[in-house]
Amino acid sequence: MHVATLNAGKEFIPLWRGTFQCAPTDSVRDWDWVALTDQVWKEHGTKVAMCRPYIPGFFDHPPRNIAEKISSGYKAKEWQSYLYGLVPALLYNILPQRYWQNFCKLVYGIRLLHQRNISRAQLQDAHKAIKNFYYEFESIYGQRRVDRLHFIRPFLHALLHIASECRVVGDLGGEVAQPSNPYQNLSERGLQRCQTNALKASYPILDRDCSNTLPRYSEDIGDGYVLLRAKERYGRLVPGDEGRVIKAYIESEERLCGNNDSIPQDWSGPKVAKWARLRLPTGQTARSIWKETHREATNLRRARCVKLRLDAQIEFAEVEFYFTARIDGDRRVLALVRLFSRPDEVLFRQSYWTVWSVTELGNEGLRVVGAKDILSVVAIIPHDHRTHDAEEEPRFFVWEQLGQDMALLSDSFPQDSDDAGNNGLGNEEEVVNL
Repeated sequence: MHVATLNAGKEFIPLWRGTFQCAPTDSVRDWDWVALTDQVWKEHGTKVAMCRPYIPGFFDHPPRNIAEKISSGYKAKEWQSYLYGLVPALLYNILPQRYWQNFCKLVYGIRLLHQRNISRAQLQDAHKAIKNFYYEFESIYGQRRVDRLHFIRPFLHALLHIASECRVVGDLGGEVAQPSNPYQNLSERGLQRCQTNALKASYPILDRDCSNTLPRYSEDIGDGYVLLRAKERYGRLVPGDEGRVIKAYIESEERLCGNNDSIPQDWSGPKVAKWARLRLPTGQTARSIWKETHREATNLRRARCVKLRLDAQIEFAEVEFYFTARIDGDRRVLALVRLFSRPDEVLFRQSYWTVWSVTELGNEGLRVVGAKDILSVVAIIPHDHRTHDAEEEPRFFVWEQLGQDMALLSDSFPQDSDDAGNNGLGNEEEVVNL
C-alpha cells in the first residue's frame, strides 16, 4: 500500500510544487511541470478539504487540506484517496496536460488493480498503463539527464511488478502475514481455524453467520439487499413530478403485464411508504435524499449517490427514496432516483478513463428503478470544468471506492481500432479473485 500512496505522494507533490531536490547543474525555472505554487497551492488545498461532505463515510478517512496538513502526518489512506480519487479531476487544467495525462495513466492502472475481481484482460490493461506511465515519466521528467537521476526513485520501478504479483489468494492464504516464514504461519492459522470451528459447533450462538444479524425492523429482500429504516408508518400520495413519475411507471408496468383494464382512469397514483436506506451486497449502505437532507450539513458525508444498471448501461444517480409497490400481484422493491447526465466523453478519453464528468438533470432525470439494479455507492463531487458551452450547468466527477469492481473502464465507450490496440490486451475473461 505504501508504494503507491506514501511514496508516490512524496514524489509528485514536491515535483509539482517545485520543492524537490534540485541539482546545482539544474534549475527549477526549467521545470515546466511546476504548477502548485503560492496561491494555487492554497486554493488546491481548500478544494481538497471541500470534497469531504461528498465522500461517503465508508470510503474511510477523507483527505484533509493538503496545503495545511501535508507535514502533519498525512495518512496513507489520505494519500490513496487524494492521489487516486481526487487528483485527476482537481488538477485538470492546472497541471500541464502531458504531465496530467501521464499521472492519469498511473491512476487508471492502480484503480484496476484495487478491484475485488480482476479479469486477466484487466490485469494486462493495468500493467500496460503503469508501464506506459513509467517510461513516459522517465522521458518527460528525467529527460535522460544525469542531474535528474534522483527523480527516478525505487518505488517507481516497484510499480511495474504489482500487476504480475496479483494472484489467487485462498481463505487461509489471505491470512498469512509473515512472508519470511509462510508455512509455519499457515499451519498456525489452520490450527486456529480448527479451534474456532470446534467452538462454533459446541456453541452455535457464537457463529455469527448462523444468527440473525439484521437490524430490528429491517427487511431482507434477497440477494444480499436489505431495506433499513427510517420508514414511514403509513403510505401517502407523493406530490409533484416525483408522484407523476411513480404513477407513470406503475401504469406502464401493468400494461406490459397485460393489465390494461385494472387501472381506473381517475387513479391518482399509489400511496407510498418511504424507506430511507438500502444495504447492498458490497457491504455499503446507500442512503437517500429524503433523510440525508434532514441531517446537519457540517457532519454530513453523503452516501446517496449510486452506480446502477439501467437498460443494460451503467448510470449514476442520486436516490430520492426507496419504496415498495404491488404490480401484477407481485410486490416489488423500487427506488426513485435522479439520474446524472452521460459524461463528457472527450475528457473521459483525455484522462485515460479516470474523470467521468457529469451534470445534474434535475426533474428530467427522475426514474423509477429496481432496488436490486443498484450496484454500489459512489462519491460524486463538484469540480471546475467547463466545456465550450458557457451556459452549462455545474459539473461533478465520479469516484468509485477502491476495492469495489469498477465500471469506468477503457471499454466504457466504443473504441477505434487504434485505441483498442493501445489500451486493452487480449479478450480472455479469466477472473482473479482478490
